[in-house]
Amino acid sequence: MVMQAAKVKGKLRPTGSVEIQNNQKFEQIMGAKILLVEDNVINQEVAVGLLEQLQFDITIANHGQEALDLLEEGAVFDCVLMDMQMPILDGYQTSRRIREIGKYDKLPIISMTAHAMAGDKEKCLEAGANDHCTKPIDPDDLFSRLLHWIPVQHNQLTEGSTKPEVEVVPPVGTELPSIEGFDVSLAVRRVGGKLAVWERVLENFCQLEFQESSLLKIERALKDGLFEDAAAALHSLKGASGNVGAFQLASACLELETLVQTDSQNWQVPFDALKEAVQQTLMVAKGYLETLAPLAGNGEPQEAQPDTEELNRRLKGLLNQLADFDSTAKFSVSELLLKVGEGELKEALTEVHQALMAYDFEGAVKILSPVFDKNNTGGV
Repeated sequence: MVMQAAKVKGKLRPTGSVEIQNNQKFEQIMGAKILLVEDNVINQEVAVGLLEQLQFDITIANHGQEALDLLEEGAVFDCVLMDMQMPILDGYQTSRRIREIGKYDKLPIISMTAHAMAGDKEKCLEAGANDHCTKPIDPDDLFSRLLHWIPVQHNQLTEGSTKPEVEVVPPVGTELPSIEGFDVSLAVRRVGGKLAVWERVLENFCQLEFQESSLLKIERALKDGLFEDAAAALHSLKGASGNVGAFQLASACLELETLVQTDSQNWQVPFDALKEAVQQTLMVAKGYLETLAPLAGNGEPQEAQPDTEELNRRLKGLLNQLADFDSTAKFSVSELLLKVGEGELKEALTEVHQALMAYDFEGAVKILSPVFDKNNTGGV
């Protein structure tokens, strides 16, 4: 069953979290309809955190086939941001098939890859993209390209016009933390200069990317000789690591990814280095996040939990998202996991998250419904 794509309504932040030069020109593209085609939930969160600054109407497709389904159903967009490495249907195939749909032959497509190698841009352009930017996304570069390519009904610039400079900065007075192995300043810029958003993304990154099964999956693929599968998993982890600013981990991913594509037999040493990088990154990230939580009476960090009424409201909203096959449910689950304490509800939400990673919305409803009913009667 095809999922309904996620709708994310951007909200303009007038508080100074983003400083945009040539603001009058950017006002011309506020509200443009953007199709974000991206399978990694961390990369989705980072992109939405940045794009919402210009009040874009954002739709998320989790893979290329979902994007094609939207277009074939008649959805209208002003620009497509296309990840090129995705399951089911990658960005290269998707771009080619979009161009085969006659009415979309002029739809701007900006490709996004975690490569920075010679020939990457040309390969994307040959597949049908209009432009290319590397991941982790540089906000200045992305905003300039959006302004350049969004159609004339939103943007009066011509194709040959000079692209304006864009600057995304934290609010004045924001003190950024110093964390070993992270470039926090750059990572915060990637989410529109909002430290709190980056901290939320970092928490989700720790939950989503550092499960023991992730490394086991990579190691199993390497041992079984499934080097393309291993490279794909490493590529995804590399991109997400870069987006949260974990540059040391991203470097370890890149080293192993490059090796398995050229010398697939000698992977053990760089894989061991990757495991060490994962452990180190997880340790320092969690250590920082624990300093943000309020202290309980015993001095241990503890998240403030929503009251029963608020929790029921959130759970009901999540069930509605699941019933609608709304992929923003992943974000709702992640936020709830940060708020609830240990117990039956947290276990159920963890299972729901795992179901969503497999695109099993019906299974997620079956898991959550009885827990919601029990919580609604005060049983959990």
